[in-house]
Amino acid sequence: MPGSTAKEVGIPIDSADYTHSYIWAPYINSFECINHRTNTRVFRDPDNICWHGMELPVVCELEKRFPENDIYVIKLGVSATELFHDWNPERSDSLYAEFLRFYTQGMSQLQGAYAEIRVVGLYWDQGESDGLEGKAHEYEENLKNFFTAVRSDTRIPQLKIFVRKHILNWTDIDIMQQ
Repeated sequence: MPGSTAKEVGIPIDSADYTHSYIWAPYINSFECINHRTNTRVFRDPDNICWHGMELPVVCELEKRFPENDIYVIKLGVSATELFHDWNPERSDSLYAEFLRFYTQGMSQLQGAYAEIRVVGLYWDQGESDGLEGKAHEYEENLKNFFTAVRSDTRIPQLKIFVRKHILNWTDIDIMQQ
């Protein structure tokens, strides 16, 4: 949305501003320093568009609060996907399964490098596609099941989950917001 990019709201976009923050890079199966121009889009964009999501403001804030800590992000953000289908934890070919693979690989690397790892939470930003697909009335139950699966599969039963409230006027968004 115009006026809402990191640069437009004063969040640094130079990789030098993220001195100890790393993001999972599936194309190398490892972490690399955050650089919004090259790696905040999970899959390489053929048009080389510089996309980023909530990772920049979150990492910026975490670096301020924890200047001595290394910060790692495991991101899987794919546009135009549905919770009921694409993120369904019961499907072996789902984005959920891919996220879990990223998480498992990333955590394995971190556990080999650090004596202590603290997971601060999961950010969930999805929903409008479920409304467009006529699945708004199923969204609450699907979201609860998704959160239960994430907490179980990550073995973090008290995992904090942060959900963005959509402000756009999508089909049945009011049902999903409730």
